[in-house]
Amino acid sequence: MSNTAQTQQQQARQALEVLEQAYAYYTAEPTVATKGENFVEYYEYAAAA
Repeated sequence: MSNTAQTQQQQARQALEVLEQAYAYYTAEPTVATKGENFVEYYEYAAAA
């Protein structure tokens, strides 16, 4: 493999790592309601915003 191809692969790997970090940052973690706990229905408030 040439140096250019290796460099492109390294850059692609780095870009993928950054993209995965950004996705993990902006993706909400799922929450599980425990017994007796109410869910907040955010879609009800979206129209008010």
